[in-house]
Amino acid sequence: MLKIKYLAIIVLIFVINSCKIKNIDNNETLEMSKLYEKLQKSNLKYNTLSIKFNTRFDNSEKSLGLKGTVKIKKDSVIIVSLIAVLGIEAAKLKFTKDSLFIIDRLNSEVKSGNYEYLKKTFKVDLTYNDLQSILTNYFFVYPHSEQDKNEFINNFKFRKDSIFHSVYRKMPNSIENLINIENENYKILDYFIFDIAQSRSLKIQYEGNFSKEIQNLPKKISINSDNSNKLTSVELIYTKVSVDKELNFSFNIPENYKLIIY
Repeated sequence: MLKIKYLAIIVLIFVINSCKIKNIDNNETLEMSKLYEKLQKSNLKYNTLSIKFNTRFDNSEKSLGLKGTVKIKKDSVIIVSLIAVLGIEAAKLKFTKDSLFIIDRLNSEVKSGNYEYLKKTFKVDLTYNDLQSILTNYFFVYPHSEQDKNEFINNFKFRKDSIFHSVYRKMPNSIENLINIENENYKILDYFIFDIAQSRSLKIQYEGNFSKEIQNLPKKISINSDNSNKLTSVELIYTKVSVDKELNFSFNIPENYKLIIY
């Protein structure tokens, strides 16, 4: 049902308005190049980032409300701490370029693996760069490409109206991307990913600006996935943000915890 709704959005924007979509020519390539550069310029500039948040997780089996913190050393490491009731840390996660670690305080376990674990568990092929981009409202190409700029300029089509740009791509493997970008400050508003062959979809929606000083960092991120009609939603509400402060990125694993390698 969710996937059908998203597909309807694509139909409405890119079929009903198909007269506004042109095959990529030199003029459109130039426009796409300019749009890509504006996206890059609009990105929040930082070396380190600390974010406090409230989160809500819902699926068919459970519903959880937690608090937490995210610490990011750009292009290097992300550490997430999830806090349960009474201020007790329930879990701690570490993401690097090629690996991830999950400390499960409730079960005294440590899970270690690479990004294949996320792919097998959540049926989505995310990289470190994708996770960092989602948390900071940066543009990224899904599935990951080493040539994001060339992929965007040459393989996406676009439509512009008074409110936002819409850019769209359909790959030979039936994966589709639809991205809505605000015209005024080139902030990403929505990111839709459809994997038709695998019957799954992902919607990322950004709402508000955290503050006047931090314009393109959202106040709220909503993530909804549909994997063969199994629905999962995650909501992140940012409550405090610090940019380029000195942060501690230590990640100590208790010796008595059981190690599980994926």
